[in-house]
Amino acid sequence: MSKEIRVRYQDVESSINQIEQSSESFDTQMLQQLKGDNVLEVADQLERINQELKEIGEAYKEILRMNNQAVKTSVQGLEAQDVQLSGQMKR
Repeated sequence: MSKEIRVRYQDVESSINQIEQSSESFDTQMLQQLKGDNVLEVADQLERINQELKEIGEAYKEILRMNNQAVKTSVQGLEAQDVQLSGQMKR
């Protein structure tokens, strides 16, 4: 019983690029001008929440970047093994 794993390298690379573009466009700069002259406690709370959201967004983008790099490394390893094995099979 033979099971075969096929990796469509271009599709993987395209998906990684889409994720990278999406994470770059992720806007963490919401509500920056909220406080202004407003001294209400709600404005202070919203500003604090906005800062936390910004930090979470930046952490998420970093995790995506690291994950994409790990996927790229794995795919490159698979591709190298694929080339090596196909070369050995042709002998």
